[in-house]
Amino acid sequence: MVLNGNPQGWNRVRPGSDFTIYDDDDFNDNDGTNLDGDAGEPLIPPDSSNTSLIHSTDTACTQTVTSNCNILAPAYIKPEYDLANPNPITPFSRNLTMTVDVTQVAAVPADVQAAFRFDNSAYSDMDEFWAIYLSSAYQIDERWDGDPNGTPAVVGITDSLAGSGQGCLLFLETTRARESSNWNVGPINRNYTVAHEIGHKFSSVHGDSDLMAPSVTNTAPPGSPPVYVYRTVGTFSPITVHRMRGGLVNGGRLRHP
Repeated sequence: MVLNGNPQGWNRVRPGSDFTIYDDDDFNDNDGTNLDGDAGEPLIPPDSSNTSLIHSTDTACTQTVTSNCNILAPAYIKPEYDLANPNPITPFSRNLTMTVDVTQVAAVPADVQAAFRFDNSAYSDMDEFWAIYLSSAYQIDERWDGDPNGTPAVVGITDSLAGSGQGCLLFLETTRARESSNWNVGPINRNYTVAHEIGHKFSSVHGDSDLMAPSVTNTAPPGSPPVYVYRTVGTFSPITVHRMRGGLVNGGRLRHP
């Protein structure tokens, strides 16, 4: 299918004519103003990008060291990526349905886990080491998928803070730079979102502040125009580090590896 003319402008297509549909997704944010789709743009594993915050290193991330570092280092945790996905082909779901208002209460674990591609839950229950499923989905429930632009967007979610928790999701569509004009305002991009969600798996909550604060908060009174305040600190607070060092995982106390 080929449409002659500017693919980013308006064009008339006669019935029966061939045309090209351009996907505006740009998962590695390298297209600029070109809408040429996301073919050949695989997601970079979290420990292989030089902008990653969760490298397998002892070098700690700080407010000035924000790449090639390990944000978990202050809690004496070094991430290892050793559980390969045995099923890379999974059905595509445009929106992940939530049965509760996740902007007000914690998600129902089964809602989030529905997007997991495999289940080796025994790995998450061992004292010898901790395992977190860090997976991805396209976007959340239509109520918070950021469409149209400027409406509320959930960029990541964890399945539980206590008990049955196994992992967390990064939403690929709502974490693209093109989807937010404020993406570079502070530490709210994909790297920080991943670290934030991992923090939840150590039972850290938004009230712990710093990196665990919500990426954006509407501070306006009910019924007033929104006033958005973005997260400004990109490292874990002492209280979150304390939770990690103490082995508080999914709300339960585990022996530190």
